[in-house]
Amino acid sequence: MITRRELLATLGAGLVAPAICWSQPRKVWRIGVLSSGSPASWDRDLWGIFVIQLSNLGYVERSNVMFERRFANSKWEDFAVLAADLVNSNVDVIVTRGTPAVQAAKLATERIPIVSASFSDPVGSGFAQSLARPGGNITGLSNLGEELYAKRLESLASVLPKANRVAWLINPANSATMSLIPGFMQAAAKTGKRITISKANTEEELEGAFTVLARERVGGLIISDDAILNGLAPQIAAIALRQKLPTAFANAPAVEEGGLMSYGTDKADMLRQTAVIVDKIFKGAKPGDLPIVQPTKFELAINMKTAKALGITIPKSVLLRADRVIE
Repeated sequence: MITRRELLATLGAGLVAPAICWSQPRKVWRIGVLSSGSPASWDRDLWGIFVIQLSNLGYVERSNVMFERRFANSKWEDFAVLAADLVNSNVDVIVTRGTPAVQAAKLATERIPIVSASFSDPVGSGFAQSLARPGGNITGLSNLGEELYAKRLESLASVLPKANRVAWLINPANSATMSLIPGFMQAAAKTGKRITISKANTEEELEGAFTVLARERVGGLIISDDAILNGLAPQIAAIALRQKLPTAFANAPAVEEGGLMSYGTDKADMLRQTAVIVDKIFKGAKPGDLPIVQPTKFELAINMKTAKALGITIPKSVLLRADRVIE
């Protein structure tokens, strides 16, 4: 039989327990964002879409989530220091985009989950054991590098049928891009196009690269889907337009800034999916158990103003396939 004293003690505990529960602090998640761009390019790089999707999933900035943003300002050499700084900030997850940034984050930590919104050949680059089960602390979305470069060449050739030589601008420090060269050269050979490889990863190197391209009289330029070169897209588009050189980028924002065309994955959709992966990790999933996602949405963008400035007529068949036409 329970005594009066025991009954009062039990009731008292019941009354106190909710108060204790309500007084416990709410978990505030800390997300480290390792960006290749600058604070000014945050919106251009579409990171706001990632933040909005997180909000849709219940993570509101300054309420239950905080962002630690680190910007490389298109400087390859800064990735390692910035990644280490995020680790020292004790973030719960590191979110980034592009193979070089993933590599820097991997070297900085084997403990903190790393989610990439886009990276090339995750298995071949040593980031994952397999796409279905990555293992380790890295997951995210693959960007189908080799296949998309062939599509960009095809798209550019469709508006430049007489161009026999096309240049490919790459970042020589990006090992994933370098590994794609043999396959791309084989694909180009089937189209009858001769490919010139041009290398640059700083604004200073761009001018020298374009000087060589002008001397070799290439008919068009494909820009590598690389974090550093994506950050330099406005400068690349401006120089190319000045030299009357048609360009094919990987991302639509570069076309909005003066590039002729782009073909690539839907970056906005990939960032939404990145937020979903982060949500799963916060709910207890291990990154090594989360499959690396293959993109399913792609977009072709064309800048008609640039086409007019270059004296190029875009075939109606290409315009009908375009997802975005910028007048």
